[in-house]
Amino acid sequence: MKKNLLILFTCLVLVIFPNIVKAENKIYFEDEAINVSPGETKKVNIVVESEADFNEVNMSMITTSSQITFYSVDFSEDFTRDVSGSIYKLTSKKPVKSGTVIGSVTIKAKEEAKLGTSGYIRIANATLTLDKEVPLSNTQVKVTVSNEKSNNNYLSNITSNIVNLNFNKETLKYEVEVENEVEELDLVPVKEDSSSTVEISSQKLKEGKNVIKITVISETEEKRIYEITVNRKKVKEEAVSKNTVDKENKKAESSNEGKLSWIFILFLLIGALAIDVVYMKMKKQK
Repeated sequence: MKKNLLILFTCLVLVIFPNIVKAENKIYFEDEAINVSPGETKKVNIVVESEADFNEVNMSMITTSSQITFYSVDFSEDFTRDVSGSIYKLTSKKPVKSGTVIGSVTIKAKEEAKLGTSGYIRIANATLTLDKEVPLSNTQVKVTVSNEKSNNNYLSNITSNIVNLNFNKETLKYEVEVENEVEELDLVPVKEDSSSTVEISSQKLKEGKNVIKITVISETEEKRIYEITVNRKKVKEEAVSKNTVDKENKKAESSNEGKLSWIFILFLLIGALAIDVVYMKMKKQK
């Protein structure tokens, strides 16, 4: 009975667990809602998340309000694009990783747009090509014509190919350590609100402690500062450690060589003594 239960449990884990941890394939705007003044433009990024690297995205984009238009649509240089009306086909020659910003839409409210007017920019009929074509859920960003300025000064993420920050937008201070070979970090701050601005200090690293500051400034000029303390390991520590090991090894080798020398001398003395004894016996016999 116990054996049967164990087999059943194992089968359930093998069937259910991969589906639990499997990454979701989706396309989305970085902002769920934005405000734009009459005559003003705002940019919002488009992101794709996938369970594996991808090389092709197909989608159509529409606006639901005549007062809110596409000022421009720009895509990453990694893609070649084929446009037919509102349908976009993006193709990359190299694999594209999950979480990549594939492009951005610049939205404009007409000069005559009335305050309070709202509409949506939608992505529909999207598909992603992995080993096969995968359909993606529709997504949208709400756009409201308003003179109200945003006070959002959060980051939604800080990405890097060198370190992992385990980012949380409410956490302002992080500590990481890198090897001495890392002379500069590659932190990329991702704004939560496209209307905010971001300033980042130098990412060049000296040996020891370094502090990189990322300042996010909202439209209302409120600031939020994220600090990343980076400890770059010192060469001296590594060299001292290596030298210490080398000295200990040489000391041990020298000690062993000394012992061997004394053993060799001892054998010579014993040999000489044995020869002398044999010689004396032979002399007496004569």
